[in-house]
Amino acid sequence: MKIAIFSELYSPSIGGMEVRYKALSKAFIERGHEVSVYSIGHEKRLPSHEKNNGVIVFRYPITNNYKEPLIKSLKRSILPILLYSFWVSRIASSEKFDFIIYNQWPLLHVVFSPKKSRHKSAVDWCEIRNGKIYLFFQRFLPSFFRFNIAVSPSVRDHIEKVSGQSVYFLPSGIDRDLYVQSPRSQRSSILYLGRIAEHKNISLLIQAYELLRENGYQGNLLIAGEGSAFKEISALASSSRYSNFISLLGLVSNEEKVNLLGQCELLVIPSKREGFPNVVAEAMASGLPTVTAEYPENGTADIVSYYGCGLVSKPNAISLSETILAALGDWENLSAEAFRRSEELDWSSLVETFEEQILVKSKM
Repeated sequence: MKIAIFSELYSPSIGGMEVRYKALSKAFIERGHEVSVYSIGHEKRLPSHEKNNGVIVFRYPITNNYKEPLIKSLKRSILPILLYSFWVSRIASSEKFDFIIYNQWPLLHVVFSPKKSRHKSAVDWCEIRNGKIYLFFQRFLPSFFRFNIAVSPSVRDHIEKVSGQSVYFLPSGIDRDLYVQSPRSQRSSILYLGRIAEHKNISLLIQAYELLRENGYQGNLLIAGEGSAFKEISALASSSRYSNFISLLGLVSNEEKVNLLGQCELLVIPSKREGFPNVVAEAMASGLPTVTAEYPENGTADIVSYYGCGLVSKPNAISLSETILAALGDWENLSAEAFRRSEELDWSSLVETFEEQILVKSKM
């Protein structure tokens, strides 16, 4: 089949959905499909057209200010979204795709999707937003498409509830064999691995870590990743009374990531807003339990509860520190369950089931 993925961003941009589509595209290609990705070029250096590991990537427009708009509160520049949305609409109308996947973001491209192609298209819902405009689109857009996909059970349940439409659960998967599982005796330190952004709420983790140290915890705190809030988090870590035990590692390679997941004793995701962070699936395959905080828009909490791969705390430093201690106390059971359930997240089996449930039906 000839499959198109319309997503605001794609590799080398770093984020959960970029990782999701890169891995999903690879899995589709391995099963004999042709995949084209259409995204916004977030850096001037990026080519408008390239073939990357078998995936045909198109970018338009190409700009340096998409992620850093003049009006900071908007988070994204409006003009590139408009240009991209009209471009995607034209592509979907003119190209003969067998199936189309629309990433939820930047949303406007979903609104502009041509009616004639919606019977063979799916919207991939990656997170829930509670603003009135977002709720409006979550309620009405799903009925325009034959298929709807969700990255987590909570996103699926929400879209089904507000729209009345059936939604297929397609989690962010992994290549399970790439990860290593070390015994508890060979592990130490608490790990955060992901983008360093304001909504990732890393300051809460630093506060919780300070409480842990006061209660006798001897391990270090490792923060891996880069992003717009890196300077602020670096300053906060440096000013901590336990700064000698907090390390900001910056962007890590895939090899370094695998090693960190296999060597640390706990992954902590304190985010206020998430869909299904791929690092949680990677941690599961590494036998690494996850602790997260219960915010209304944090899909990680639902994932952790659904797979039994860790624990969920209340959204404050005291509860987070106590929940981390509880997870460390039940480490063997949480680790074993995380690794067992990771088998469900291998991309090969996920895509095979997706073909049976979605791709075949799109031809009918």
